Amino acid sequence: MNEKKMRRAELLHIRNSIPDKDRHRQSGVIFELLKYLPEYKNAASVFLYISVGSEVETARIIDDCRACGRRIAVPLCNTAEHTMKAIEISDLSMLDSGAYGISEPRRDLIQNGVISEMKMPELVIVPAISFDLRRQRMGYGGGYYDRYLSDYVGFSVGLAYSECITECLPTGEYDRCVDVVICPERMI
Repeated sequence: MNEKKMRRAELLHIRNSIPDKDRHRQSGVIFELLKYLPEYKNAASVFLYISVGSEVETARIIDDCRACGRRIAVPLCNTAEHTMKAIEISDLSMLDSGAYGISEPRRDLIQNGVISEMKMPELVIVPAISFDLRRQRMGYGGGYYDRYLSDYVGFSVGLAYSECITECLPTGEYDRCVDVVICPERMI
């Protein structure tokens, strides 16, 4: 197992070991900090992940975006090419279980033209197992967000629990950092 895979497994274990109560509390603090970020406050369109497992929770962010009238997009993965598109949704009922057991836009709604791709969201909220002090991320190893961020010109935000911030992560030439990382104690 190479260094990056070993570090990924170690960091995922750390994140999964955070008690549910602490993850929920930290997710709330992270959301409150996000609300005051100018790029979030001013964004008319937000592309964000639907949280699963031990990830920083995004349900409050989705609710807030809807309440503020922001357009919302969520990922639709192409597992053959390891790419994804930001598909605009207006309601969570437009989601179904998709790649990797993650909720994603229903393909029948896309095929029927009910929902479509959001070409350039103003803000992207990026999941990760961990971030470092350079704002580099350790994802799950599929490269989906790195490929997406390589062409993205808007503002990107990473969300992380305190325990998931590390000094320096191993990176490769295709890894992309985010513009800011929000954890409960600070923004990096």
